[in-house]
Amino acid sequence: MPTQARPELMTDRSETSQTLHSTKPTVTMVRIQPVAPTQSPTNWACAVWARIWIMNFYTDQSQH
Repeated sequence: MPTQARPELMTDRSETSQTLHSTKPTVTMVRIQPVAPTQSPTNWACAVWARIWIMNFYTDQSQH
């Protein structure tokens, strides 16, 4: 029984690692696409700028 369970665990680990690597780029694309199908670059830049501004605002508030 233990000899049969070991190779299964190894195959599961390799499959999970491959799926994680393959899903990483798709997840990033899926996150960027729904933001705006018509104006993706402009809205994406605005979202990033807003996030940076909010983070800086909160960090300044916490420091003071």
